[in-house]
Amino acid sequence: SVAFSPDGKSVVSCSEDTHIKMWNSVTGAEVWESPGQPACHVAFSPDGKLIVSGSRDTLVKIFHADTGAELCTMRGHLDSVTSVDFSPDGKRVVSGSEDGFVKIWNATTGTELWSSGRHDDPHSPAYLKPVNTVAFSPDGRQIVSGGSQDGIVIESAETGTEDSPTTGHSDQVFSVGFSPDGKRVVSVSED
Repeated sequence: SVAFSPDGKSVVSCSEDTHIKMWNSVTGAEVWESPGQPACHVAFSPDGKLIVSGSRDTLVKIFHADTGAELCTMRGHLDSVTSVDFSPDGKRVVSGSEDGFVKIWNATTGTELWSSGRHDDPHSPAYLKPVNTVAFSPDGRQIVSGGSQDGIVIESAETGTEDSPTTGHSDQVFSVGFSPDGKRVVSVSED
């Protein structure tokens, strides 16, 4: 995954070679590298000062964007973290994982605020379905997620209460996002 900083001057990337790298987007020069991070997904905070990563090692980490210094590690997922995003105010992080859970974290302390799982049967944790993608709404009040459950789920960012499940896909959902006004959701599926 790759992401531009909000000011467009930097790009952060992660790859299978277990490196997170920061690049100068104008010159293409590498600014810093954080080795040993089997990251799957990266995102900038809205102010561009922090980076969040989700990794195959089940961890969510926050780094200082200028130096690459690791500031916080969040533990709680049981499988690869496939998607991460900052809330619009930069105070929370959402993560989705192959373990079937969406989690909200305090971006400063790393404390888990809530967690919800994707199930065929909501009463049986044996039927968890992987989460491939997560995103905050522009106002930070909702989260949309998608995965192998053949649809997307919109839930409250405060409580994890499901606001509206949707259908329409016949296969895995790989990417989701809110419109700038927060009134619509777009999704991409393997179907």
